[in-house]
Amino acid sequence: MLVIVILLIILISILLVTYRREFKPRWDFSEDLEGWSITHGLKVISSEGVLELKVVGYDPYLHSPPINLDAGVYRLLKIRVAATSSFMLKVYWIRLDDTEWDERKSYAFPIRADGEFHEYVIDLGVHPEWKGRILQIRLDLEPPNVINASLLIDYVALTQIPVNFEIIVSTDKAIPVDGEEFKLKVKIVNKGRRLANLKVEAFLNNLKLFLKDINRIENKEKLEETIKLKLNEGVYTVKVLINTQDYGTIIHEEELVIARRNPLNLSKEDLTLNLRGFRIVVVKGINGYTSLLLWSNNKLLAVIHPLSKIAFKETKHKVLALIPTTAKVLDNEIVLTGSREGFNYTFKFRKEGEMLKTVYLVNLEKTYNITHFRGPWLHIGEKSFGSNKTAALLPGLEWLVGEEKSSSTLDVYLPHNLRLVPHPLKITITCAGIEAENYLVGLLWDPVWPQPSLVFSSPNWFEGQDNHLIGLFVPWAGENSFYSLEEMKASSSLKVESFIIVVPNGMVVDLVPYWLKVYGLPDNSLPRDFIDEITLCRMGYQNIWDDEVKGWAHAIDAGTELSTPRPYAKYALLLLLDYYVTGSRDALNMSSKAIEKLVKERSVGYLSTTDGCHVTENILPFILGKVPSGLKFLRNVAYSFRNSMRPDGTWGYSKSMSIGGRVLGKEGETAIGLNAFRVALMLRYVRFTGDKNILEASLKALEAMDRFKVPRAAQVWEIPVHTPDLLASARAVDAYLEAYLVTGDRKYLIKAVYWAKTGLPFIYFWTSNDIEVMAYSTIPVFGATFYTHPWFGIPVQWNGLVYAYEILRLSYYDNSLPWREIAKGILASAMKQQATEGKYKGLYPDSWNLQTNAPQPPWINPEAILNVLYLLHGIRLDLDTRHVDNLKILSTTTIMEVKVSNNEISIVLSTNPLPRNLIVVYGVKPSQVLVDGRELPFKDKVSLDVEGWTISEGYVLIVTSSREVKIKC
Repeated sequence: MLVIVILLIILISILLVTYRREFKPRWDFSEDLEGWSITHGLKVISSEGVLELKVVGYDPYLHSPPINLDAGVYRLLKIRVAATSSFMLKVYWIRLDDTEWDERKSYAFPIRADGEFHEYVIDLGVHPEWKGRILQIRLDLEPPNVINASLLIDYVALTQIPVNFEIIVSTDKAIPVDGEEFKLKVKIVNKGRRLANLKVEAFLNNLKLFLKDINRIENKEKLEETIKLKLNEGVYTVKVLINTQDYGTIIHEEELVIARRNPLNLSKEDLTLNLRGFRIVVVKGINGYTSLLLWSNNKLLAVIHPLSKIAFKETKHKVLALIPTTAKVLDNEIVLTGSREGFNYTFKFRKEGEMLKTVYLVNLEKTYNITHFRGPWLHIGEKSFGSNKTAALLPGLEWLVGEEKSSSTLDVYLPHNLRLVPHPLKITITCAGIEAENYLVGLLWDPVWPQPSLVFSSPNWFEGQDNHLIGLFVPWAGENSFYSLEEMKASSSLKVESFIIVVPNGMVVDLVPYWLKVYGLPDNSLPRDFIDEITLCRMGYQNIWDDEVKGWAHAIDAGTELSTPRPYAKYALLLLLDYYVTGSRDALNMSSKAIEKLVKERSVGYLSTTDGCHVTENILPFILGKVPSGLKFLRNVAYSFRNSMRPDGTWGYSKSMSIGGRVLGKEGETAIGLNAFRVALMLRYVRFTGDKNILEASLKALEAMDRFKVPRAAQVWEIPVHTPDLLASARAVDAYLEAYLVTGDRKYLIKAVYWAKTGLPFIYFWTSNDIEVMAYSTIPVFGATFYTHPWFGIPVQWNGLVYAYEILRLSYYDNSLPWREIAKGILASAMKQQATEGKYKGLYPDSWNLQTNAPQPPWINPEAILNVLYLLHGIRLDLDTRHVDNLKILSTTTIMEVKVSNNEISIVLSTNPLPRNLIVVYGVKPSQVLVDGRELPFKDKVSLDVEGWTISEGYVLIVTSSREVKIKC
């Protein structure tokens, strides 16, 4: 034991000596590898001027030479690389106090894999584990299976960050009032390098508020001071000085506006504008118009105070309150204007239908370095319901209920959880809202690029106030930052436009429909016609077909499970439909071989399986005339779900559902996504068969599902149970629509519409000009895989295609929203993401990073695309059903009408692009079947290939090209 201890001491001593030398951490590869180790899965092609690497194995990475850096000083990673067939670099590190390589100490960032050089500057300091002494870094190319990809590295550097303090001045009340005590808060955040021997002091006009001597302030460290004050109405200047030893004095001045006494009581000088359901009051004080109040039925809903601010940088950073002094009141509009220090500003508040249009405009008389111009900052709940809420929604990022806090770690861990000022490309729809006290209060803004910045804090932890904050400002200053530096010439201007909505009895799911009323849908034109798209998808299946296995890979450039070819029944169905539509022998050949193998190695019933599918409808055995076998398989599935249902009518989460047994929720907890998928399949079986036992269990499960309001838990193999989830919306629509079709009870249709609305916040209804795929692309969740790999701003279109399929089905029964057009748009984005050449031709990527505007593997088979494409053109992938008296009718084509007389059953079908229709009728013994007035021949066996009818095991099977069928009894 003593020998081991001595050896450990010697080893640690050697490491300390090795790592004690600190040097300039930059590697240019001008002559050689400069100490870097090509550790795994990479081969050096060249190392002269540029390090050129080729991926030759799984999980490629390389290690830096030993370094000994202070993480508080060196936190910026600068790297210039060119890459192919990859979408991400991940940097790992070890520290003096933690020498294990692990995911906890890693940071991934997207790259453009276009073969061109791009520089990336990554602030590793935002990661909580970038601290202490950094001993070594490692670079990984992601994903791990990118064999033959190239990686060229021009340089890698770890650099010091400049001196940078963010100073936030706020109050504990959104509208501090004359004569009332409030708390002034000064928060100083060190966003730059570590500094020592500082003196920080603050003044209110000439009154010193505090003086602090600071020995040292680390990067990311905060200094907060709170002072109780009671002031008279007026405008005051808060001045903060940070005196540094080597970098001079940093000065921040910000104006503080104290409102008049009793601002909630209407004064004769105040201005009012009445709208449907609410009114606004613009409050006037001794300095001008300081505040805006939002009222409904004598309830204060929100305040804006002051109306605006503008900030600029000269020798000091100065933040001015913009207080208009003149007003013009029209029937439907209030126009406020003012001028000071070279800024001419106009604020317009105009009634437009049910909404309040706001226009904030400032014109510059001289050149300024503008850092911030504030549009409307709504403090919702101020002096009313406070921080209470039913729900809050920021599309693409946050869906909160009750006391949940924005930017929490419920769905994503540090550092990705902070969504105070998100990147505009992470916001799917340009709106945000709070539901509280039976009101929905929301802010909507133009879906144009460039976007204003949004601040979202619910409850308002950012300013420490008892309310919720939603606001807009320009220019863009970076994620979670408020002050930029943008030189603006004289005569230039800044503008922020928005709508404020107040909806009595509104819910957060009504927010996006209101947005659609204002801005409408973007263009949803498909890039290819019906036949061309079917052809491209067929080529995709040919690319992943294995003739020896008689099957297809689910995806390529994926893990072994997804890449292993199998004879998937659903793909065989889609290709069989391709053959019926286009006559393609290639499609028929693949489909027939897969079907033959499935029947031989599994069973006829296994043709009903949905293995490898995203949409669960599969009518392959019915098309082939194998009705009993298909129903038997569905029965087994339905009863297995019924038997696993808990006594309360739900199914619960278990960590065994998650990859690697990771814990992604509480054992046994439940959510809509864990239930709806099972209930939909059970009810589909009921719709086909009328099984009363499964119906009873399904109705019990539906009653238990009434507790759910937020779509969650449909992807628990990698996504936490709590995380808002688009796939859960789709599964819920499916379940409630099936319930409506089975029972005819409209309450289930209303719930199907509700859950369809819950999916809207996941869809991009706007686009940046240079991102072709963005409009109608769909992010999967408001969170991260395993809490660590976020999906913000990264659409996963197969999730959207499942949702599109379900709302397309819904569109046949509800027209409250343009479901069909939305579904078509989601399909259009998927088709634009689809590869049209090369090894991935006909496939589409698992995800698309909007910030790099690049696809991310694996590349998926086009099943989800064809589901929506076929249904959009009238080809059903499920069976339509009608129950009339004791008859049960199933059809591959939509049933328009059923009439029953004493001796005759008349069935009218809709038009169908397929050459023939298949109809199954239970409860009848026909003597004759007529189509278009002629007798249909009796056959021993029928399928879609041949017209005729037959009797088998208690049902009649009819195949015909006619839309009208008469069964004589």
